[in-house]
Amino acid sequence: MATTLMARAPIMLGSSIAILMANAHFLEQSDWEMLGCAGLAAKCGCLVAYLLAAFLLNVLTGRYYCRARMQITAHARYRPRQAKEYVASVENKRSCFRAIGLRACYLAVPLYLWMLFGSIQMFAGCIGMIVIMYFIDTHSN
Repeated sequence: MATTLMARAPIMLGSSIAILMANAHFLEQSDWEMLGCAGLAAKCGCLVAYLLAAFLLNVLTGRYYCRARMQITAHARYRPRQAKEYVASVENKRSCFRAIGLRACYLAVPLYLWMLFGSIQMFAGCIGMIVIMYFIDTHSN
């Protein structure tokens, strides 16, 4: 369920940003405002592409989860020795895609800050994400 939620969130955010970009294209603006709008469109395009990548990584997580569960039951009956190694390799791929997909969702926050506010807020968001990732990734007894 968590994989499904993490796959839905980036695609919904990306599609809402794409809709906003499409609607902003029809507004009447002067030439100076169009230059600013082009910069915003480039930022939105980067964010949409990044969210699409996060979506694909989370979809692959779900794919490998289903594949591992199916292979546990299928291989355990016919080839139990190879089943352990194969299922372990599929689970390793799944956990790798999950970790990368979650980090992609986490790191979308600085991109949002860049799109909405500017580069200084993006830098502060990156520093904040580095601190948060440090505490998530390190374990203490």
